Amino acid sequence: MVIRLGRNGRFLACSMYPDHKETRDIPGEEPDMPPVEGAGEKCPECGQGTLVARRGRYGAFAGCDRYPDCKYIHRTGPPPPDPLPFEVECPKCGEGQLKPRRARRTGNVFYGCGRYPKCDFTTNFEPVGATHDADAGPVALKEESGICLRCGAPVELPADRAGLPGQKLPGGEPNEAALQPSRKRRASAKGRKSSGTKKNKTTKTSDSDADGS
Repeated sequence: MVIRLGRNGRFLACSMYPDHKETRDIPGEEPDMPPVEGAGEKCPECGQGTLVARRGRYGAFAGCDRYPDCKYIHRTGPPPPDPLPFEVECPKCGEGQLKPRRARRTGNVFYGCGRYPKCDFTTNFEPVGATHDADAGPVALKEESGICLRCGAPVELPADRAGLPGQKLPGGEPNEAALQPSRKRRASAKGRKSSGTKKNKTTKTSDSDADGS
């Protein structure tokens, strides 16, 4: 082990990094750790180790002291979301199935391809089990209406959505911009507006120069 310097101070790391990524606190220089849920308990995965408090990228957590032989981490916070009651083909790769997941930082539920990291498709729109009749893209719930997760076309949903799984629904014109989170759409619109303003200013200056010549 060799001493290295990180964002939280000095620590011990394997000299064969990156082949071995184990790290430890330097004896006598352990940072103050807040109380961590699960610390001191027997590891439920390997049954041999004890959960100890550690500090990671997102703060303190409890992990097995037999790491890296056992990589168990005690999870806190909201439970994992329930699986979808139907299969939804990934609109990006066409091979994986969309799975509900929970964001580590916010706890919000999103839907990602089960082939991750080979496929990185994610969406915040909840699939309803139907497909778009034009391109077989999965239809998801966006606010009070539907949207095709493949082309972004708006899809009208019936009031009773219990029978939607397996149905093919008609939709409007493709609109890939509608698939972007609202924050990205606002930034894109702001960029286009700014670009248009600069273009108008440039044109106006050119006209003035022409009049003066």
